[in-house]
This record gives sequence, C-alpha cells and structure tokens, in this order.
Amino acid sequence: MVHHIYQDRDGFIWISTFYGLFRYDGYEVRTYKSNLYTPGLLANNNVLCVAEDRSHHLWIGTHEGLCMLDKRTGDMRRMKLEGIDRHRVNEILVSKGNQVYCGYIRGVACYDEQRDTLLLMTRKNSKGTVPERVNVQAMLEDEQGDLLIGTWQDGLYRYAVKTRTFTHYPQEEVKSVLSLFQDSRGVIWIGTNGNGLLKARFSSDKKLIIDNIYRHEERNPHSLSSDYVYAIHDFAG
Repeated sequence: MVHHIYQDRDGFIWISTFYGLFRYDGYEVRTYKSNLYTPGLLANNNVLCVAEDRSHHLWIGTHEGLCMLDKRTGDMRRMKLEGIDRHRVNEILVSKGNQVYCGYIRGVACYDEQRDTLLLMTRKNSKGTVPERVNVQAMLEDEQGDLLIGTWQDGLYRYAVKTRTFTHYPQEEVKSVLSLFQDSRGVIWIGTNGNGLLKARFSSDKKLIIDNIYRHEERNPHSLSSDYVYAIHDFAG
C-alpha cells in the first residue's frame, strides 16, 4: 500500500508505504524500516508522508510519530511532540521560508529550529479559531505565504503566518478535505472525501468562494471518475 511519493532536492524518489519507507535512486531501492537488523529505526513502519527541508533533513511522518533523517550523516531521530495523545502524522509541509509544519491526527505543529523542538499550535500561542485536536489531512502554502489546512471532518482552515492567526471555513462543501493544490494560475483545487473536486478562490477579504464542483456522474464518461480525490497535481511548465 503506497501512501505518498516524493522527489527530494537530490533527485531521489521516496515512497511511503504501509511497510516502510523506500528510496529509489534510478538504479536500486534502499529500505528504511524497523526490523531485526535496525530495531527502532522508525517510530512506526507505516509511513504516511515525507518532505525535505533546505538543511538536507528528510522529515518522515508515520502512524506513531515523526522522524527526521539527516541525509548528510544518515542519522535518524525521533521527534517527540508534547500535548497530544495520538501521534499519527498525515501531512508534512516545508514552506518557502524553510519552516516545517506537521499535520497530526490531533492538530498542527511546527518545528522550532532554534530550540530544536516541535511546537503544538494551541490557543496559548496562536490566535483565532485554532484547530486543536483536529484531524489534519492536507496542507498548502498559498501565494500570499499563508497556510491552508484541510481536515477530515472539520472543514478548511487558513493560518496567517505573520499574525499567527487561524481562520475557519466550515462550509459543508469543504467539511472533509483529502488534498489541496494551487495551480500555476493561482486557482485553489480542493479534493474532498465524497464531495468531488472543488475549484475555489479567496476574495480580497479572505472569504472562500467556490466557483465549480466536479462530481462523478454514473452515465457521463467525461465526469470525474470518483468523488474521493486523494491527490492533485498539474504539469504546467
């Protein structure tokens, strides 16, 4: 079972699976998993996502927590997050400013590089409608540098980085988000859990506007093949 495929800055392909993390270099595959020979290498062998920062750290989200692989040394570390009872990491995003954000099954966290620690975003350190104890499924950094956060059943959130403020979009159309993507024209695409693919944008005052909804139609071969959209990508030059 493959959850995620990611290409790092060196061209390596990282494949996150139910049975470990695999790196493909164009010739052979290397396996990263906890077993008899490498006990405790990963927090859990069910790897859900990976992302690389500019310091050559590969961040690895697993069913039971976050790990960080230093690609220069090969050292693997487990990164513990305080304040939550379940540590499944569904999504990792590295911003253009090299800030690492992690979407947990129980909220959003960011990495404090100076303190070398993970910080859970709560009402104590953030403003607005903070998604505490919310199951985060997808994250996107938009053109303004804000963070869009899609959740399993609590709608869409925006995090304004400069003011550390969250805004909640509880519309029924975006109640359950599986994927987020912004194309080369700035259009926001939202993949949902059973509600199809949404074409959306934000007004000047940050209100969510849904321009179109693409759904599966049983007798229409040109419609969306499924109303469950797990990943979105385009190939614009």
